[in-house]
Amino acid sequence: MRARQSYDIGRLLGSGNRTRPSGERATRSSQRIKCGSGAPLLFRLGIGVIGVSFVITQYHTSVMFAPNCVGTANATSAGWGNLGGGVTQIVMPLVFAGFVALGFTDIWSWRFAMLTAGGVLFLTGLAYYFLTQDLPDGKEYLTGWYGYQRGRIWERSFRKRFERSGLLVAESNDISHLVREAARHISPIIYGEAIVSVGKGVNAEREGYDGVILIGPFNCLPYRISEAILKPYLRRSGAPILSYESDGYAVPPAFLRQVEVHIQQVLERWEERRTPTPAGFRARWGRWAP
Repeated sequence: MRARQSYDIGRLLGSGNRTRPSGERATRSSQRIKCGSGAPLLFRLGIGVIGVSFVITQYHTSVMFAPNCVGTANATSAGWGNLGGGVTQIVMPLVFAGFVALGFTDIWSWRFAMLTAGGVLFLTGLAYYFLTQDLPDGKEYLTGWYGYQRGRIWERSFRKRFERSGLLVAESNDISHLVREAARHISPIIYGEAIVSVGKGVNAEREGYDGVILIGPFNCLPYRISEAILKPYLRRSGAPILSYESDGYAVPPAFLRQVEVHIQQVLERWEERRTPTPAGFRARWGRWAP
């Protein structure tokens, strides 16, 4: 077999012209790179950046797990970080042998083996980006996630029961959609139930409702904000709205009469929206009617 020349480290870094003839086959893809280009240094920099991610993993593990198990998590992460070098020494030759078995030459098999490892790192990065959150609060995050999932299970169970009774007329709320609708009228940076209440009120007519009742506790700022936005908005579209600020006592008779009036307004709007008359058209399309 014809002898080949393999570059030594000095030749790779462009700091020398020494070569050594040998019958060995080149097994490093970096040995095929042109000298003086600086590419090997860039590759080594990239490999070093990947190695530094081990430190980021340790920090992320420290803030990810609860105090009663963070020590075990850090030990496991650090242990596998050190054990990973030994596992690599075992796995990579097996990957190389797999490509050789497929009919590739030695040099291309090593290249494909390195590309396989790079592909796994790339897919892991994508999974980490899309499937994780930035610095979750460990136990608090998991507790919140568990409570949310439990609430969703209970919600589906109760919705199935109410569907059989015919009393359930609305679908489950899409919070992200409600926030987008409300963002046209109130800033999303205002935390609390105000933005959700506004979004639900704005979206009520599209969901098939003929009236809105807004209820809030006494002297509640989110309730006051929602009322200030929804009342003029719904009145422009012709939808009746009734607001009630509860102070914890019995509902006064005066408000009960308002409820009766509101029910009558809702029934009239329901009739108008289903009647093919100009008034019904205006009730159906509200402020968008010509």
